[in-house]
Amino acid sequence: MARITKDKTAVAAIDPLNHLDLAFIVDTTGSMGPFIDAARQHTVATLRRLTSDSARPVDLRTAVVEYRDHPPQDMSFVTREYGFTNELPEVQKVIAKLKPDGGGDMPEAVLDGIHSSCRSLEWRPYSRRTAILIGDAPPHGWRGQTPHGACACGETVDSATAVLEQQRIVLYAVGLTSAADASFMWLARATGGSYVAAHRGHDAIDALEALLAREFAELDFDSRVRDGHRKYPEATVDELAAVLDSLPGRVAVSLSRLGRRGLLAMEPAASAVH
Repeated sequence: MARITKDKTAVAAIDPLNHLDLAFIVDTTGSMGPFIDAARQHTVATLRRLTSDSARPVDLRTAVVEYRDHPPQDMSFVTREYGFTNELPEVQKVIAKLKPDGGGDMPEAVLDGIHSSCRSLEWRPYSRRTAILIGDAPPHGWRGQTPHGACACGETVDSATAVLEQQRIVLYAVGLTSAADASFMWLARATGGSYVAAHRGHDAIDALEALLAREFAELDFDSRVRDGHRKYPEATVDELAAVLDSLPGRVAVSLSRLGRRGLLAMEPAASAVH
């Protein structure tokens, strides 16, 4: 299997555009056993392959937040956090520790997991911040097809999306049952992310890989847009799109991402390798 060279890793670390902070927010109640077993086998291998095959160097850090439920439905814990690391063997150890257990009623402490990822993890200042929510049950504070009320923690679906937006974290979601579809889709789309329904066992890993591949591809495109913007700072979106041979809408979204990360105003010497 291909490995990341030290030189490639060093280059990635110098340019903040290459910083990708990725947090997995994972339901670890008892019903999640099949997914967690599959994640142990495939997730780190997928990250290693995508990092090694990326068109540009990527300085990837990964964290994991696991959530269950509030007492009395679950007496073990509500959330556990495993902070960011750039060492994939450490990520493998964390995933190996995840033990599906507990739970009970259908809603779970999804909102606690989201808030924990925002408040307890140390995200880098200019990184592309991505969280992937994976679970098979809706959050407390959800009824039918819409938000309804608050979780026992006091948070609501709206406050969860607000804190994600405040921290400029884009949330993607993978729902393993139809029960999670409506709420997970709502949460993801509210932050500019997307939702994937993966109701069959192997679909979840395929969906996860597709989401990760998209993140790596967009890092490369953002680099091209940033370089074009620096070369032609007065160009309109349409003009820049023509230079890049891309669609104006895609260029506009990339410029928005770069602006939110604070990278458009950076001097080249501060953020790029020459």
